[in-house]
Amino acid sequence: MYPVNQVFLGNSDPLLSQSDITSQMQILKQYEAQLAQLQKKGTLQTDLIWDDIDKEMSSLTESQKARFFEDQEYSEITASLQQMVQVELLNLVKAKIESNSEGKDLLQRQLKLVKKLKNKIVEETDNEMAIFKKFREFSKDNPGLTYEEFIKQWRST
Repeated sequence: MYPVNQVFLGNSDPLLSQSDITSQMQILKQYEAQLAQLQKKGTLQTDLIWDDIDKEMSSLTESQKARFFEDQEYSEITASLQQMVQVELLNLVKAKIESNSEGKDLLQRQLKLVKKLKNKIVEETDNEMAIFKKFREFSKDNPGLTYEEFIKQWRST
């Protein structure tokens, strides 16, 4: 028998509980099966490839590590990974930065600037495309004319 001052945290009194030990064991086995499935899928990967890379690199000196960057493929992969990390980190801190008054002010200023520059950039690229279309039409009659020569003529008129 439990003492009068016994407190049951989390679950009800085991003597008053409607479930028996067999049903609790079945639930536990279901959880274990779900865990095994998640581990098979790689969702709960315990050995990270990052750790394997760190182990390989840890025995090298700084000058030896620097020589890896002489390899173009290594440099490209590293740059891609760093970009991915930066994107993920940014996604983790976006809400926190926006909730800060200084961060919110900077973001609002950035948004205004993006809208302003976007319109300017779109207008400039549209103009460049229109000029290029005029060059294509003009070059049908003047096949020896280069784009640079066309631009010089076009600007002088």
